[in-house]
Amino acid sequence: FGTTIAPARLGPGAACGRPKTCGGEGGDGVRGGRGDDEGASSSAVLELLASDIETIGLEMFDGKDSAFELQIFHSIRDFLEYLDSVCEEGAHDSDIVNCEVSECLDDLYMDSHITVVHVLVAMVYLHRLCENGLVLTQQALPGLVLVAVMEASKFLDDNSPRLNFWAAAGATTPADLLLLEFHFLSALSFRLAVSPRDLASLLLDLFDFARRPSLAPHAQSPLARRFHPSSSRPSRS
Repeated sequence: FGTTIAPARLGPGAACGRPKTCGGEGGDGVRGGRGDDEGASSSAVLELLASDIETIGLEMFDGKDSAFELQIFHSIRDFLEYLDSVCEEGAHDSDIVNCEVSECLDDLYMDSHITVVHVLVAMVYLHRLCENGLVLTQQALPGLVLVAVMEASKFLDDNSPRLNFWAAAGATTPADLLLLEFHFLSALSFRLAVSPRDLASLLLDLFDFARRPSLAPHAQSPLARRFHPSSSRPSRS
């Protein structure tokens, strides 16, 4: 994986680490809109990547100094900034979390407790919310990202930071964050398990997004369509 998929999609210098586990069921697979040959090839790559993640484990992404992890993190950050630029303003949404989505993510990632694994799993959670009918808005996005990373940390780690850490990261109160967490988990139907195939599918779409050179191609990417089906309309920025 570290010498085949990653450099081809994200550029040179990618590296990977070592093993941990992640359980769960399901996975999104590769969506339609491709030719038969390309779709079959993409499905084969998806299965190979899922197999690598299952065999090696989540520690293949570990290490803050890993070029591979940093490229994944910055690709996620770029995508969330893009997503924020195409989301509508929510007329009835409140700013429970008082920071920009990129600032919130940067603050979390600077902490030693948070790795790109937590952020990847959080992205799977956000996608599930969209699948369940949630429409992302500018006001709601930072809070959803914060809670998604928090839930990923709680699910994967026995020593996840306490609530005050997460509230401080979002410039909010513990009480407001608990309320947001309740609504988040309810909308997610408390489905927190993530399979290797879930991560592989997300990574392939993320790599595709990172290769696209500008806003218009970004809007047509499978990743954009996952989170914002109407993202093909022009951005406000």
